[in-house]
Amino acid sequence: MNHDLSQNNESCMFVTLFVGILDMESGLLRYCNAGHEPPIIIGQKAHAWGVEFSFPVGAVPDTVYQMQTVVLEQGSSMLFYTDGLNEAMNAEKKEFGEERIFNELNNAVQAKELAPKALIERLIQAVHDFVGDTEQSDDLTLLCIRKEKRRS
Repeated sequence: MNHDLSQNNESCMFVTLFVGILDMESGLLRYCNAGHEPPIIIGQKAHAWGVEFSFPVGAVPDTVYQMQTVVLEQGSSMLFYTDGLNEAMNAEKKEFGEERIFNELNNAVQAKELAPKALIERLIQAVHDFVGDTEQSDDLTLLCIRKEKRRS
């Protein structure tokens, strides 16, 4: 895909991708990241997930993408998001930023509001409160997956 999209790409168009297969039983996620925002793991607290950097598809010819793995522990969540979240701007041209994302998520952890829908709604409301009436400049897409603890 990268080969095809990077050829004759005078307009420098590219696509960020995060593609993975999650084994819900073991929590093992096999994935490939192509320039997408790193997901956030939410357990006892929210923390960045250290994915290896790679260029978006179509940006750099001959880029080799590596499969990576991570295990999602029981009771933890993964939050995937587009840069429309962290780069959302208010009227003063300030970005929402990663610090606000982590503050919102850690406040949700403390409040024990960990359902994926609740986490997403919390972040969307925080962004809307932050940007106010400023026109949205990018898409805002969020996906949250939670691995529930097994019941005895």
